[in-house]
Amino acid sequence: MDQAVGAMEFLDPSGIWAFIPVGPDIRFYHDLQRSNETLWPLLDRSHRRQYELMQPYQLFAELRGLAAALARRSRVIIVPGGPKLFSALAIIIKFELGEEVAVWRASVNEFTPARDVKPAGGLIKFDYKRPRARVDTALSLGGSKSVA
Repeated sequence: MDQAVGAMEFLDPSGIWAFIPVGPDIRFYHDLQRSNETLWPLLDRSHRRQYELMQPYQLFAELRGLAAALARRSRVIIVPGGPKLFSALAIIIKFELGEEVAVWRASVNEFTPARDVKPAGGLIKFDYKRPRARVDTALSLGGSKSVA
């Protein structure tokens, strides 16, 4: 996928991870491997993470954990190339982790419109409940409360 390589060249990141979807249709996986032939040599093998499409909670936990760890030392940019499940979870992670994480939309050029794609298999869904805001109180030198 030239979009991924183009995003890497534009961003010039210090680290790159690829999340590779694996679903019930093995043809998709083979097409993905073939279309990303220019990307694979640029990635450390340990930075290639396969995930099962039918397990969105596992993907969420792994992507969120990686983004949170990286955000402690650098700015994180998630560039979803698909599927829509990955994009949706990336957006949720951005909202949870805040300004240290950005989500970009990759396209061939800036005028490429988003398009609907018919699903090839069954429906994959997840439920998300936004965590309640955590309020910590602490005394500062002035004796006032601070909210985190």
